Amino acid sequence: MAGTLDYTEKDDGRHFINTTDYYEWWYFDGHFDNGYTCAIGYHFPLGHAWPRIPAVHIGIFTPSGEDVSVLKPADALKCSASAEKCYKGALAAVLLAHAGRLHCRG
Repeated sequence: MAGTLDYTEKDDGRHFINTTDYYEWWYFDGHFDNGYTCAIGYHFPLGHAWPRIPAVHIGIFTPSGEDVSVLKPADALKCSASAEKCYKGALAAVLLAHAGRLHCRG
């Protein structure tokens, strides 16, 4: 995608906008052979709550459309986001690293 509309990796990095309305998020979508899908998002900070804190959202969607979601706040002192690039594989790597321990119950 490099070169398309002057896109650079920095466009996907954190933008460090210093206003009370600022928030950003990065996400990963997964589609599984059994019909389940998931969305995993890292919010830095969470734009839907006050105070603005980092959070991780995991949504699992069953083939019948049931939404099983969890939103967990994260310790702001232990979180970071690069201004240079988005580590696009990071959320996918977390999911794959835990794939043997993740079970969806219907």
